[in-house]
Amino acid sequence: MGRIPKVRRPTRLTLPLTSMVASTLAVALVVACGAWAPAHAAELRVRVGSRGAHALDAQLQRLHEREAASAKVSELPAPRARVALPVLLGPGESLEAATARIPLEVLGTSYFHGYAVATVGMRASEAVTLDGDDVITLWTAPTRAHVARPQRVDVARDEAARATLAEIVLNPEALTAYAPAAPVGKGMQTTSFAPSVRPSLEGSPVKMLILTRDVLQSAFEDYADDRTRAGIPTVVRTIEWIEQNYPHGADLQETLRLFIRDAYALWGIDTLLLGGDTDVVPARYAYSSYTPNPEEVPTDLYYACLDGGWNDDGDAHWGEAFSDVSDPGDNADLYPELHVGRLPVHTAAEVATYRTKLDAYAQPTVTDYQNNMLWLSEVLWPANYSPGATIFKNGADNSERIISLNDLDTGGKQLTKYYETPSAYPGSSLLSRQDAIDEMNAGHGIVT
Repeated sequence: MGRIPKVRRPTRLTLPLTSMVASTLAVALVVACGAWAPAHAAELRVRVGSRGAHALDAQLQRLHEREAASAKVSELPAPRARVALPVLLGPGESLEAATARIPLEVLGTSYFHGYAVATVGMRASEAVTLDGDDVITLWTAPTRAHVARPQRVDVARDEAARATLAEIVLNPEALTAYAPAAPVGKGMQTTSFAPSVRPSLEGSPVKMLILTRDVLQSAFEDYADDRTRAGIPTVVRTIEWIEQNYPHGADLQETLRLFIRDAYALWGIDTLLLGGDTDVVPARYAYSSYTPNPEEVPTDLYYACLDGGWNDDGDAHWGEAFSDVSDPGDNADLYPELHVGRLPVHTAAEVATYRTKLDAYAQPTVTDYQNNMLWLSEVLWPANYSPGATIFKNGADNSERIISLNDLDTGGKQLTKYYETPSAYPGSSLLSRQDAIDEMNAGHGIVT
């Protein structure tokens, strides 16, 4: 497992902004941090510049489009609307405070394959007043979070991570503070596949890990052999084996995540398959305050996002959200290091059925469905919505936003929409259980 970074004296950096901002970073719970600077913090001064101004303009335009779709258009964005800007920090750093001519909010620091990405937020109604001459000042300090860092060389993965960051952070030139991946351990081999029993830099690298139970191990070993022959070196480990041979965490989910973290760092895995339903391979139940009544929701992101502890305060709730630098919640970093999927099976026969379907998918006889997209959306709040009632959150708004932001209504794609409130969304039909089933059986490349 990775070591806690040593405390060191911070250095001063100057960072320009870029025009590329990930829209998903704009969704967060935020609290104003105020104009203060923590003791012994490094100071970063960021001139907005034309590129940063364009980045803000793009987000403000999207907010305007969303308001237009909801018939709430005003000359300025709604007072509560936020925009967010991601900044690449130095290795092992976290953002402590941020100030500018307008109030800023620290939304926390996350890590992506070891790269530190901080996010600052601001009210959209105030962001419109910023121009290229404005300066944002940030203070950083050494992180206290566990950061998952790959130790086995994977040049292609590192290059992909750097390319992704160059597209979303405000200061891609700061990537020079991070050394590109250097060879450690054995690289990809053309000879026989011989991985170590436990995650290690010895033995062959592993690209895919399958976690399952003893009763399903044989069925998944056959599948792993197929993946390995296809050029994706794959191993199977069972929960029973991990419990017997690996240090235990606070519960079974944490025990599995500690093993997965080592598999990522030492074997070099980039894909995880959870081989079984949630009563076979447990999901993490995380605390969510997104709904009016906070609740525990199951998520496999816990096994994909390997930084932080997800329960830093040690209470009964995992994944509590970041509030501010004085109340970081459970440090639940949501930048995924791994591609994670779950096959919700209970028997070897169900694994065989899946493999048959996978073969048919990989070598399709029907090829006219890939550009067909099905959108199924209902009113989320109130949960027991009836026509005419006040709507607090409509899933159809989310669908329309995804379509708009990704230009999915262009390029020859065929969109089929079933919404609970179709009258407000031209081109959609009334959602029903039977129509949803019939449409899924009809064949769509994407169902959302």
